Amino acid sequence: MKRLLILIATCFLTLSCETEETAVSNVPQDNLVTNSALKGKLLRVLQSPTTVDNFIDGSGCFAVQFPYTVVANGQQVNLTSEADYAEVYSILNANGSNADVVTLQFPVTVTYADYTEATLNTQAQFDAAVSNCTESTELSCMDFTYPVGIKTYNSSYQLAESFDISTKEALYGFLNTLETYDAVVFDYPVVFNVPDAGAVAAADNQALEQQIDMYAPQCGSAVSPPVVLEEVLVQDTWYVSYYFSITDQTSDYQGYGFTFANDNTIAVNAGTPSFGIWAVNEIDGQTKLGLAFIDPALAAIGPMQAWTVTGLTDTEIVLHIDSTGTEPERYLTLTKN
Repeated sequence: MKRLLILIATCFLTLSCETEETAVSNVPQDNLVTNSALKGKLLRVLQSPTTVDNFIDGSGCFAVQFPYTVVANGQQVNLTSEADYAEVYSILNANGSNADVVTLQFPVTVTYADYTEATLNTQAQFDAAVSNCTESTELSCMDFTYPVGIKTYNSSYQLAESFDISTKEALYGFLNTLETYDAVVFDYPVVFNVPDAGAVAAADNQALEQQIDMYAPQCGSAVSPPVVLEEVLVQDTWYVSYYFSITDQTSDYQGYGFTFANDNTIAVNAGTPSFGIWAVNEIDGQTKLGLAFIDPALAAIGPMQAWTVTGLTDTEIVLHIDSTGTEPERYLTLTKN
């Protein structure tokens, strides 16, 4: 009986050794703990944006939290969201070649790149905060689609935990704790949002890092003035550069030009002049452009279709309508002549 127990114990010990050796030889290839380069890039992607208000606070160290008040060239502006930046820009642009002066009204609360906060009660405290910090080089034009799946491993590289992270701030904080794990991997594939291309799937660390490197130059640290749809529309004439509904039907709109006026009318320049109306609304956090035309040939982009604005520059407006029970999905791009 003793010999049998010794034999069984020996077998268990042998199995334990074999399991440990197998685990060590199967260290995850996409281990974030040992990939400091990718971790550094991800922290720049996930950090709290700090450059969005540089034209107001003059610092990329932090961003001022809403609500707050500024005096821009002598005019007081109450800011409650990024949409209010447009009013400050308008005041500054109207000043011509004169020097612009933007003064913060204290106290203000600021958020640093690492999501820590500080309340600054005076200009002296603000100046000291600026001089005592290092400006970040953020990559805020990219981000994940959440939730993001995470797998962590113990010292024997056995799967210890699998969970989801639901916010950008939470993922930033988690990446700053990687040294407490032996191995951490994303639950690939992950969906990563990049400029122009929108959502792309990354299958491993290499693919994710390639996406970051590819689009990093488009992020930069400088922030351009926000583009306001109503202001862009009334500049010059527009044409349909792309229309898709089941098939590409862009050619149906060749020869049409659209001139948007401040009174919400549209002059349609075609073989036979016509007109329409336009309206802009904010619905559930999305900008909607409504179009209506009297020309039956323009029925597919009107009357009063609630187009969602998915892209906007000074020269291009990208629009989309989801499919319904009776209507297919549609895509429309207006380009400035």
